Amino acid sequence: MLDEVGGFDPELRCLEDHEYWLRLAAVAPAASLGDVLVGYVRHAGAAHLTDTAGVVSSFRTYARRPAAQTDLGAVQRMESRYLHWIAGQHRRSRHRRRATAVYMRAALSSRRPHYVLLGLEQIVR
Repeated sequence: MLDEVGGFDPELRCLEDHEYWLRLAAVAPAASLGDVLVGYVRHAGAAHLTDTAGVVSSFRTYARRPAAQTDLGAVQRMESRYLHWIAGQHRRSRHRRRATAVYMRAALSSRRPHYVLLGLEQIVR
């Protein structure tokens, strides 16, 4: 199965692991395990916090591929939700200006006014 999907895509600046799991899920059913097998380390230098442009670029690179073209709306929603998550990470780290900028980017990408309100909330605080 792993040979069929190949390895990580070197064309992607960020989220290459997410894209890999999407390719794997397209050729095999997902399974659920009762045990935790991986960990996630949060740190200030994480790409999703330091390279928002890379995250957006990676989503758009993926969206241009034939596999994503079957459900482009889902890819756009995923981009918007991921930007919302990144903004929340900035907010929790007390980086209000960064959070505002990413919320505004999410609002533009999704055309959801709710994200504008969340961004403005960071300025008012």
